[in-house]
Amino acid sequence: MNDEEGMKMRERQWAKYQEVLHLKEAAEKIGEKTVEQEPIVDAALGFRLAYRPTALGKYLKFGTREQKKYLPEGWCGKFEYREFVATGETSLMMRQPTLSVIEKIKQAEAVAFSLRKAPGPSLLYGRPGTGKSACLQLAVYWARKSGWLVVNIKNATKWVHGGGILQKSRLFEDSWDQPHLGVKFLEHMLDAHSDKLKQIPLRTTFNLGKFEGKTLFDLVEYGAALHEYSCDAVVFFKRELERVIEFPVLIAIDDYNSLYNYNQRFREPETKRYFPRKLRNENLTLARIFRDTHVDHKLVNGTMIGALSREPSYRHFDPEIHKTADWVEVPSFDAKETDLVFNHYERTKYVLAETCGGTREVIRQLTSGQGHEIWKWCKSL
Repeated sequence: MNDEEGMKMRERQWAKYQEVLHLKEAAEKIGEKTVEQEPIVDAALGFRLAYRPTALGKYLKFGTREQKKYLPEGWCGKFEYREFVATGETSLMMRQPTLSVIEKIKQAEAVAFSLRKAPGPSLLYGRPGTGKSACLQLAVYWARKSGWLVVNIKNATKWVHGGGILQKSRLFEDSWDQPHLGVKFLEHMLDAHSDKLKQIPLRTTFNLGKFEGKTLFDLVEYGAALHEYSCDAVVFFKRELERVIEFPVLIAIDDYNSLYNYNQRFREPETKRYFPRKLRNENLTLARIFRDTHVDHKLVNGTMIGALSREPSYRHFDPEIHKTADWVEVPSFDAKETDLVFNHYERTKYVLAETCGGTREVIRQLTSGQGHEIWKWCKSL
């Protein structure tokens, strides 16, 4: 290549670089305008500006590409097949509890997740239908978009009651595997973090069939391919996760307290009683390894977030929870947030008639500001 050709190539590279900068600046301007003037923020364009106090009350809209890339497990909570279907729009309101949780995560990361200086794991609590699952989901999206390695259990209630069949655990004497759930969990990890898993070497020794891989990606891929070893692979994956230093790690669990209750589907498989008693969820391998992560998640480079479900069985938690966990309340909608909800429903044509302030306040008081109840009342408007 002569000097003239080299000069032309550098000019083309510079022009391409200038074009990329121009597109980036345009996206930022669109995001700023959206946050300041519009009631809805595009997740792809306005991500940096959406997670700021100035964006409180705005709806964050997710496109199909963003969902597949950052939320392959699907949505936690019930708003996916209720509100999303009714409004025809995949969007969630940005509220203060979400920003509070993210701020605590940032504080923990700033001190390298120090046990003494970092805030404890966050637990979202509140009345049913106030939006705990939505806050958790927005925190998961923020973490993955920011380069974190995230374990997202979107519904622990269905997790402990699903799987179809039970298989005797090879690793724990009194536990039972749910192989189908193990495969699904590992497949979701591959969908969300294949690129990161390939960069993380295995740091522990274990015996898993004929496995001879060297990276966390190899382990997850092996377990996802073989039902027989899927839950064993999840156990070893959790142990490896505790030693990951390449990326910050987040464990997010919705309906977290469901890991502590009695199972409503499975009964003790090896009992000699005529009518077997309910199986405790702690005797399920997948539930067992993620229990008490609010007390000691064992992550050297990460933290944990949990959202509590309708049945707040606090009595099942470790007494040390009040010393280690950081409780974040998700309150009911106030008058301003209720107005924003109605504006959203009218904009998406879920509410066909225009509503006045008096009607909105009456419905807010009848529903105690619970988002799910407001959604049901709006069906008749």
